[in-house]
Amino acid sequence: MMLDVVMELMYDTFPGKIDKKFGLHLYTYEKELFGLEATDTRLLLALSLRRQREKSGFSIREVASRLGSSSPTAYARYENGSIAPSFQKLDLLLQAVNPNRRGLLVR
Repeated sequence: MMLDVVMELMYDTFPGKIDKKFGLHLYTYEKELFGLEATDTRLLLALSLRRQREKSGFSIREVASRLGSSSPTAYARYENGSIAPSFQKLDLLLQAVNPNRRGLLVR
């Protein structure tokens, strides 16, 4: 069920970018703790960033400002899946969109 919800979010968020080769795997660890693996991690990370930004109530411009950038386009490239962040950059992006570090894909 959770996998179906995430796939639906992926299709809704990235119309035309999800093809038949795209796959997701759900790992359950313990109650209320799970992990996701995708054949295209760039899109999964983009979805995570977008969902958390929306949950936090920030605009793309506000997140760019929190990252110290005057250009929202730079951040938007991560969120639309155009580029994948390094691990160091991902940590900064997650802090900017999720200052309270809540769950990323909660509906």
